[in-house]
Amino acid sequence: MENQVLDDAFQEIKERRRKLLPWWIRFFTWVYMIFGVIAPLGLIAGIAGWQFNLSIYGLSTVQPLSIIGLVIICLFILNGLAAFGLWLEKDWAILYAKAAGYTGIVVCIFTMFIMPSLFPPHDNSIYFVNGSTSISIRLELALLTPFVIRLSKIQREWKLRGFSAI
Repeated sequence: MENQVLDDAFQEIKERRRKLLPWWIRFFTWVYMIFGVIAPLGLIAGIAGWQFNLSIYGLSTVQPLSIIGLVIICLFILNGLAAFGLWLEKDWAILYAKAAGYTGIVVCIFTMFIMPSLFPPHDNSIYFVNGSTSISIRLELALLTPFVIRLSKIQREWKLRGFSAI
C-alpha cells in the first residue's frame, strides 16, 4: 500500500514536470529522440561504406564519415540525449537541451555567415545572385531562439519539481 502511494506521488510529480514543456517542445523532443536513435546507426552504415544524405542547421553531406558528416551525427546524438532527458524528466535535461540549442544557434550562424566565405561554391549555385554572394537565412533560428528562451524560463521550476528516488 505504501509503495502504491509513493508510485502515485512520483507519477504526479513526473506529469507536472513534463507539463512545463509547451506542446511544440514535446513534439520536437519526439523528433530528436528518433533521430538520436538513428544517428549511431548512420555511423555504422557509414563504416559499412553506405552513403546517404545528412543535414542539420545548414550543414549537409552525403558522406557520413567526413568531418561534416561526423559533426552532423554528433549534433543528432547531442539533440537526442537532450530530448531523452527532457522526456524522462532528468535533472540534467534542461542543461543539455540549452547546450544543444546554443550549439544549434552557433552552427546556424556559422553556416549563414562564415561558411559561404570559407567555402565558396565553384559554380553559380544558390550562394550567388546577380554576381554577388547572398546569405541563406536559416529557419531553424526561428525555433532555436524561442526554445532556449523557454528553457531558461522553466529551468528554475524544473529544478523545484525534481524528484530523486535514490
